[in-house]
Amino acid sequence: MSTFPRLHLRDPAIALVDLPWETPLADWPAETLAFRELPVGPSRHLVRFLTTDGSLYALKELPLEAGRREYEVLLHLEGAGLPAVAPAGTTAPPPVDTATESVRS
Repeated sequence: MSTFPRLHLRDPAIALVDLPWETPLADWPAETLAFRELPVGPSRHLVRFLTTDGSLYALKELPLEAGRREYEVLLHLEGAGLPAVAPAGTTAPPPVDTATESVRS
C-alpha cells in the first residue's frame, strides 16, 4: 500500500507534485527547499511559505475536512472576483485499506 498522499493540484501548481508530501510539513528540509519567512497572524496550524518556479505558495497543514472547507471558500472568493490568495490544491492521506480478514480456528 502506498504512503504517498492523494494530490489535487490546479494546473499552475503542478510544480508542487515533486515535494515530500508523505512527510509532515514541519519536517520538510529547509536546506533543499526555498522556504521564506513571512509574518503571519496567529494560527493553530503550521503555515510555511515556499518559492518554486517563480511563485510563492503558502503551505498549511490542517485536518482534512478543515482543509477541504478552506479550499472551497477560496475557490468561491476567486470565482466572485474578491481579493484573496489563489487556491493551488489540496492533499489527503492515501486511502486506508479497510479490508479485514476472518480466520477460522
